Amino acid sequence: LYKSVSDTRAQYASLIAGQGAKDPFGLLGGTNPNNTRERSSSFFGRKNPEDQLSQLRESTLAHQTHNAFLGQQLERIDRERREQEATYQAVIARLKKDLANRSMQAREAIKSNPQAGSGKSGNPDWASSRIIELEDKLEIMNKKFFVSLVVGSKLQNYIAGITCNVDAYELYDKALAHHVVDPDLW
Repeated sequence: LYKSVSDTRAQYASLIAGQGAKDPFGLLGGTNPNNTRERSSSFFGRKNPEDQLSQLRESTLAHQTHNAFLGQQLERIDRERREQEATYQAVIARLKKDLANRSMQAREAIKSNPQAGSGKSGNPDWASSRIIELEDKLEIMNKKFFVSLVVGSKLQNYIAGITCNVDAYELYDKALAHHVVDPDLW
């Protein structure tokens, strides 16, 4: 963040230098931008209304230029954030797929050769029984999570004045039948 702010200030300085304008915000040093008395007395110190009007126009133009510059910076930062988020999502999807493949291979290896993973007390079936037990618990937790999501959606719709008579457990069975088992897709 600090580097981004420094870059923005450097770009602002080059923008101001390129236009041959003064620094209207005091961001580059010099006058104290927090001293409102100093700024107001120097700003309105002229007697001629035409000079005051032209100075106000210059100030407005400077503010508009600075706002446009900041808008461009915000767009750039937002674009970079979206690109980074897309990259992260792709990596997460690839890792989930890889994990699912490895998990499937491990299950198949344990089922085909129960002697491969002997666990506690030399019991060869301990690892496979533990995996099956954890998979059952995961399925129960996923079902509870799905039902909670459906009930929450039904309550939210009820508050909005929309009634819904969908059975959450039946909807879960349909989701499994259509192979929608990833909780992120619910």
